[in-house]
Amino acid sequence: PNRWKSWRSFRIEELCEVASSVKSVRLVPVDGGPVAAFKAGQHLNVRLPGKITRSWSLSDFEASPRSYRLTVKRGSGPGSAWIHDEAAIGKIVEVRAPVGSFTLDRANFKRIVLISGGVGVTPVLSMLKAHVDRGPRAPALVWLHSTINGSTHIHASEVDAALATNPLFERQVHYTQPDPGDDPARYDRTGFITRADLVRILQTPFRASHHENAVIHLPGIHSQFYVCGPPAFMAMVHEALISLKVSEDNIFSEAFGPASAGERRVARTEAATVTFARSGKTVVWDPAEDMTLLEGAPQLALVMGTES
Repeated sequence: PNRWKSWRSFRIEELCEVASSVKSVRLVPVDGGPVAAFKAGQHLNVRLPGKITRSWSLSDFEASPRSYRLTVKRGSGPGSAWIHDEAAIGKIVEVRAPVGSFTLDRANFKRIVLISGGVGVTPVLSMLKAHVDRGPRAPALVWLHSTINGSTHIHASEVDAALATNPLFERQVHYTQPDPGDDPARYDRTGFITRADLVRILQTPFRASHHENAVIHLPGIHSQFYVCGPPAFMAMVHEALISLKVSEDNIFSEAFGPASAGERRVARTEAATVTFARSGKTVVWDPAEDMTLLEGAPQLALVMGTES
């Protein structure tokens, strides 16, 4: 419901710094109409002035949103540079409807383990809020996050507020280089996340019920893992989980383009003719539309009246 085709004009309604070299941007539609709901973990394709196109994760969650929030770290590319140097309340950008397959499964009974490094926190924060939205009977959850110190800790207060809503939620935040002035209540470990931290999670049974008269504990292996962060960080986590006998079916991950900025660059190529095997119909995919073929295929299918 409320999805739209092609680009749509959005206005910057809020702009604030949420950590060192990290800004959050809230976007509302210029036409005042409703916006499409999205699955936690999805992202927006955004076209900035100068035809710069980037994809950024949605860092908030509402079941019926009226706006979208992005959280962007300054990197070396022109997309994040525009957000940090030129963006201002009232400026206009073009936005496509939310897309992406790195999404939270909100229907399962398994414990959710959200693992992030640095700005990789943005899509998993959306997942955390979506999990809270399931209400007091939501399954157990572990929040495992790594950052440098308090100045780089993105949306720390929001995370702590969400985790405090459920006694089955657990937090383990790592500061790799904490500053002397950092609040000790903000983090739980010094140093990087390691294989040993994942072993502890898997070897610790978790409570699967709030009701004292019907307490159920399940082995830690009954968990789903959602991982986002720099490539080396994600590779370490994935290899460790596989070595610990976690099924590939329970590991979900996403890496950012320039990992330091949390942005994905939309590749450009020549125009191509796309054929839908089921219907036999064809349509031309135009790279000038600034979408990858994978992201554009569902919309192309709708245009052609075919099933994706």
